Amino acid sequence: MLQKDASTKIPRKDFKGDLPKNEDGWIKYVNDLHDQGINVRQKYELSWTLNHAYAKGYQDIVFNYKTGRIEVPKTMARPLTVNKIGSFLDARLSKLTKQRPIPRVIPSTGDNEDVNAAKYSDHVLMHLWRKTEIEAEYESYIMMGLTYGTSFMRVLWDPFGGDYFKRATGRDEEILEIQDGAIKEEKIFLGEVSTKAISPFSMIPANENIREIKDQPWIMERTFHSVSDLEKFYPHLRGKLLGKAKNRSERTDYEGVIARLGSPVSSAIGSAIFNVHDSINDEVLCKKLWIKPNSQYENGLVVIVVGDQLAHIGPFPHDYGPNIYPYVKFTERTDGVHFWEQATVERLLSIQKAYNRLKQKKLKNIYLMSAGKWLIAKGSQIAEDSLTDEEGEVIEYNSSVNPPTQAGLAPLPNYAVEMARELTSDFRTVSGQSDTPTNLPPGVTASVAMETLAELSDEIINPILKRLSRCMARVAKAQLLIMNEEYIEPRKVAIIGEGNSYGVQYISAADLKHNTDVHIEVESMFPSFRGNKQQRLLELWDRRIITDPATFLKAYRFGNLDEILSEIEETDDPVWLDIAQLKKGKMPEITPWQNHMAYFKIISKWVQTPEFMGLIPERKQMTLDLLQGHLRFLLQSLPNRGAETPQTNQAAVGTPFGPQKTAGSPGTGGPT
Repeated sequence: MLQKDASTKIPRKDFKGDLPKNEDGWIKYVNDLHDQGINVRQKYELSWTLNHAYAKGYQDIVFNYKTGRIEVPKTMARPLTVNKIGSFLDARLSKLTKQRPIPRVIPSTGDNEDVNAAKYSDHVLMHLWRKTEIEAEYESYIMMGLTYGTSFMRVLWDPFGGDYFKRATGRDEEILEIQDGAIKEEKIFLGEVSTKAISPFSMIPANENIREIKDQPWIMERTFHSVSDLEKFYPHLRGKLLGKAKNRSERTDYEGVIARLGSPVSSAIGSAIFNVHDSINDEVLCKKLWIKPNSQYENGLVVIVVGDQLAHIGPFPHDYGPNIYPYVKFTERTDGVHFWEQATVERLLSIQKAYNRLKQKKLKNIYLMSAGKWLIAKGSQIAEDSLTDEEGEVIEYNSSVNPPTQAGLAPLPNYAVEMARELTSDFRTVSGQSDTPTNLPPGVTASVAMETLAELSDEIINPILKRLSRCMARVAKAQLLIMNEEYIEPRKVAIIGEGNSYGVQYISAADLKHNTDVHIEVESMFPSFRGNKQQRLLELWDRRIITDPATFLKAYRFGNLDEILSEIEETDDPVWLDIAQLKKGKMPEITPWQNHMAYFKIISKWVQTPEFMGLIPERKQMTLDLLQGHLRFLLQSLPNRGAETPQTNQAAVGTPFGPQKTAGSPGTGGPT
């Protein structure tokens, strides 16, 4: 949904053009684009459905070339299936979600106001991700991308989300509305940013040969909503949707197959017909067309059609940044050409099918051969029930023929045994999974060995993580852009600091100051294991690189090396903030409790850079004065304030060759 107060008034064009001019024209335009897009997309839906079925273990479905549809066998007896694809998806999902992305907002400038605004944006963004459980959507986002090859994340403003307060209702400000002897109240929602993972079944692009979503001239989302929800968002549709929802289904054939594959029972007999029809149980297809800003509508256009009713039409409600649309596309792989990308699962289908058929043949052969069989000469006069499993059994036969003997069981040929291994090797090659090497060079420490093994096994996911980090950065940027427009009232933001410290701060859009440049460090998303990090910390402790026991134990608890590095980085941050002040001609304050060593090291290096050389003479001198001031504090902390200490030969103390007392010292007879 878009907004609470939806409008169906056709907006005025900025320039004349050939787009529809009235309500009926827009309804027909959206429906035609939808039907055309469904027909073009049908060939991809076949691959998505097969990928989904094989991932769930339903690998006996067949494609009927006469009808062009996927058919599920009408039997409850399922053949032997070794689901390697499902295990592959679980393993890759585990690697990609081992480390969740941490967004960081980069300030627009080095000003204190922008730095603080970026810090507030950081807090608001992390609070939103915790509050709306982005991590759950993140897992669905990745899993759908791995299964179908493409998935989407939608970022919109939900006017009925977030916190709310109650307000008394009435006909005017003085007369309150009374119901059952009490003042009637209504909920006023503050609204919240809504972020949802969407499957490719819900999206229709304008052109399948345009790779980036931002370059599409238009894009459409097709989702099913209950009648009650649609009437809640679009009050003018009340009473116009219930009959249409009951009489017609708008789901595609492949969407129906996906619904039937929800469980083994439903995949065999199909879902039961649901005969209860009301505003809660009935669903209607909602088509949301987003037209990119163009010469006719410079602010873009959103058209929402429900059945044959126009629910909303108007410009883009928010600025979604460089991505143009409120949708962020994630692809597991990319060919650089097409909008819909091929999933690795699609490449594994033929190998998985061959592996299962071989397993089924071997199992059938085992069943046939393992059952005891007897070779009995014709005319031996042995009854059928004579051969039993009793001990000391006596079998009478005609002595003129050969006695009955058991048939020998022939082992499977070697090529049949080796074929299963070859298929397993082919599966690993195509999927990018690699065996863990066991032979490492001598002299390699335990932590380096563990890191090397992890890097070798995770090398294949490097490009996937890069694309994923870019996608989540776009999602976070769109969220901040919406919050900069909609967070008019101060919002209570929970801030979690070091040591599980907890704080609350009220932040509004005025505090954010449009700091929306979000960066996600790709390296931080690589999977890493606690044992590996703890082993690395032990080696740093043994080599005396880490010397503080409290710091070591704090980092060792969860194997978090970032805690030590963050403390080092935090000591450098104030220095760079003061350098930013120097470049503006402002002299920073020098206090005794500052880290003067960090100031001296960083500023000493900075004065040798071309940036410092390009400053005007007054600001250069100001920088040197600041450096001199911190140097004075450093000298005061040294013994004798940095003066040279005379060296004393301890072996000569107390001898005629010992140190001589200076004039004026007690016992020398000089002036005191």
